[in-house]
Amino acid sequence: MAYFLLLFSLLTIAVTSGSVIDVTSIVKTIDISRIVNGVYTEEDCALIGAACRSPGFFHISNHGIPKNTIERFDEMVRAFFDLPLEEKLRIRRTEDNSRGFAHDELTKRTLDLKELYDYGHTNPDKSPCVDGINQLPDLPGFHEAISEYYEECNKVSACLLRAIAKSLKLEPTAFDASFGENHTSYLRLNKYPVKPGVELWTDNRSNPDEQQEEESDSNSRKLLGVNRHFDAGALTVLRQDDKVSSLQVNVNAHNPSEGPHWVDVSPVKDALTINVGDMIQVLTNNEYKAPEHRVLASRNATRYSAPFFYNPNFEATIEPQLAGEGQKKYSKFSWLHFRLSRFAGDHKDTGYKDIQIADFRINNK
Repeated sequence: MAYFLLLFSLLTIAVTSGSVIDVTSIVKTIDISRIVNGVYTEEDCALIGAACRSPGFFHISNHGIPKNTIERFDEMVRAFFDLPLEEKLRIRRTEDNSRGFAHDELTKRTLDLKELYDYGHTNPDKSPCVDGINQLPDLPGFHEAISEYYEECNKVSACLLRAIAKSLKLEPTAFDASFGENHTSYLRLNKYPVKPGVELWTDNRSNPDEQQEEESDSNSRKLLGVNRHFDAGALTVLRQDDKVSSLQVNVNAHNPSEGPHWVDVSPVKDALTINVGDMIQVLTNNEYKAPEHRVLASRNATRYSAPFFYNPNFEATIEPQLAGEGQKKYSKFSWLHFRLSRFAGDHKDTGYKDIQIADFRINNK
C-alpha cells in the first residue's frame, strides 16, 4: 500500500509541474561544525557550494549558537508580539527609520499578512546608521536576548561567506572587504497570525501575482503571508517555527521555459535555514543564484520566524568577483543605493516596481 501511495505522489508531481521532483532531497542539511571553527575543508565547502547552486536553500546543523541563547531569543520573540498593539505602535518604523515595528509591510506592492520587528547593527563608532536607529520596547530582557542572538547569527554568516568563497576556488576572505565590522545586517522578528475570513492563497504551484493584478478591490484579493521575492542581501539565516511549515521555494525560478513549482522548505529541529541573496548572485557572477521564495498564510496556526539578513557595509560597491571585465554579467552599483531603494518600496507603495539586481544586468550576458 505504501508503495502505491508513493507512486501516486510522484505521478501527481510529474503531472502538475512537468517533471518529477523528489522534495525530500532538494533542501540538504549540512553539518558546519568545522566551518564555524574556521576550518574550511574541500568537502564541507563543496557541500555548501552545491546547495548554493541549487536550490539556493539549505539547513545547517551544529552551527555553534548556544541552545540557551536560542531559547531566550524565542521567548522574547513571543513576549514582544504578545504586547498590546498600542505598545508596539510606539516603536513603529517610519519612512526615515527602517527599524522597529510594522504591520503594513509590502512585498512586490502587495500587503504581507504579518507583524514584524526589525533590529539592526550598531556601528563600532556609535555614529547614527544611515537606515535608522534601533527602537526598543519596554520589555525586560528583550534587548539583551535580541542583541546576543544577533551577534551569534553574524558570526555564523561570516563563516558561511568564507565557505562560499572557498567553494568557488577563491581565498576564503575574498568577499570580506564588502562586509567587515560596518556591515548593515538586520534581524527581523515575524509573527504570521491566523487570519480567519480572509481568502488565502494556498495552491503550491501557481503564481498569485496574476490573480492579484486582475482584481482591483484589495479586500477581495487572495493573499499570501509574504509574496514571492528574492532576498536583497548576501545571506539569510532563518530561525523557523518548528510547529508550522509555510516557507516555499520556487525551484524553477531561474528556468524561464518552466512554470513555477513551489516546494516546501520545512523546518529541521535544532537546525537553521540558509538561503542565498541577491548580493551573492552578483558577487559570484550568477554562479550562485538567489532563490525565489514565499510564505503561505495560515488559517489554523500562528507562525513565528526570525530571519537574519547578512548585508554588506554601506561603503561597498558590489560587482562580480569571478570574471574579467569582458565577462561580467552586472555593472557595479552601490549597496547603499540598493538597500535604501528597497526599503522605500517595503515601507509604502511608491507606484514603481522594486529595485532589482536585473536593473544592473549587462545586456546579452
